[in-house]
Amino acid sequence: MAVHSHRRRLTAARAVMMAVIMGVVFLGWTLAAPRAYAFDFTGPDPTLTGASGATAASSFGVRSFVLNPALLGLDQSLGQGLGRGLQGLGKRGLRLSAGMTMDSRRATTRRIGDEPQDTAQSPLDPRLMPHVAAAGSLGLVNLTAGAWYEEKSGASVWFPGRDPNGPLVPSVWDRQRYGSLSYDLRLHHFGMALAWRPLRWLGLGAAVGAQWLSLDHRRILATGVGGDQEDPRADLESQVALKARFVPLGLFGLVLRPVRWLRLGAAFEVSSVARLEGTARLAPTRPISWALVPMGDASASLRLRMGWVLRAAMGVDLGRVSIDVAGSVTARPSPKSLTVNAPELLVQPVSWETDVVEVNHLPLGIVLRRRLSLSTTVRVAVVAKQLFLSVGYGFTQSQVDPRVRSAALVAPDRHLLALGICFRRGPLRLDVGYVRVQAAVTTSTGYAHQTHLVDPSAAVSIASRHQSLSGDMASATLTIHMDFTP
Repeated sequence: MAVHSHRRRLTAARAVMMAVIMGVVFLGWTLAAPRAYAFDFTGPDPTLTGASGATAASSFGVRSFVLNPALLGLDQSLGQGLGRGLQGLGKRGLRLSAGMTMDSRRATTRRIGDEPQDTAQSPLDPRLMPHVAAAGSLGLVNLTAGAWYEEKSGASVWFPGRDPNGPLVPSVWDRQRYGSLSYDLRLHHFGMALAWRPLRWLGLGAAVGAQWLSLDHRRILATGVGGDQEDPRADLESQVALKARFVPLGLFGLVLRPVRWLRLGAAFEVSSVARLEGTARLAPTRPISWALVPMGDASASLRLRMGWVLRAAMGVDLGRVSIDVAGSVTARPSPKSLTVNAPELLVQPVSWETDVVEVNHLPLGIVLRRRLSLSTTVRVAVVAKQLFLSVGYGFTQSQVDPRVRSAALVAPDRHLLALGICFRRGPLRLDVGYVRVQAAVTTSTGYAHQTHLVDPSAAVSIASRHQSLSGDMASATLTIHMDFTP
């Protein structure tokens, strides 16, 4: 018995040492790397543990395995204090959950040199996004399976015109129009996960899934010269609608519990290339225009290599209190400057050029880079096994390079304050979450450029001085637990 106890202690010590080394390497790599940013379709999700991006080391959230599939195998019932307040899956258990998230963020933007009254503000347009998940024990060799579907959104924004005689027509008053008139970023995310617990303190997992992406974008492009460059009669409106209906992804993770009060987790996610296809068109913005468009819609495409994601987290359980700290690094997609290929588009700027110009490429005005996210959550079991309260804070760097900041995509660094409550009664569980998103930048050293279709060298700087994408998010998730053990 003493020999077996000694071996278990050695095994636990090796696990702790391996986890510490992994954490140090991860932290050192993130600090040594360039500032980390990425194309973030998802936005903050209040339904996941950690609220501001979740943690890869806690199975408290019923959908945490979406970020680390190994959490399926390290069941909630193994925990101390808080963990005992949640029902484990058991050998023949099944857990089903469904819910809804509301995103009510609003975007604002103002160009450098403009007065505060020239700030463009998008209308408040709340969006409801469903999510469902299922997890169940397979009843053999400690295997657990799960599946999920969720709809997420980066933003849905449109800037109304400020011309009282034509609020839907871009005019000289709409100073943000060369960045963006509107954009709608959407993502549908689904997959299946499998976890294996070879040892009581070790969980391994893998998942395969896919994403469905869509991007609708409208902006104004210039065709004028000299002092007429920003005259609305020289404007053309670019409309791009792109979709990638199936983008495969893979996810691998592990969870360690070397001692009963300590949880360590890490996960790596990689996605294939997204080939977005759709249509693009150019149209005059005014009845009297200085440019003609010989044809209407043209085929358009955008090849986007999605960035990988590395997540790491640590959790500590102290009686009825648990503390989670998590971080993630998301690689910059390629290409970093998003440009739509539209080889069939033609323009004839009759004001100063008689020849028809082939456009071929439509820059979206979005330049991306890698991203770093950090979050921490404190959870308290107010009533053992029934009522849990949590508070979390998170910080996520912008996915948009501020050196080329424009209204093409409003995405400042964001601070998140999250509150959550979990109530459990018998086989039912209700989770309600709230997140306050504060994301604003009031100064800019960027050099975003107006896109000039005919003479690219004539483009002028339209960097945004002020940007914000702040607001509230809320979610509610209902979970039912069933145990079919005889």
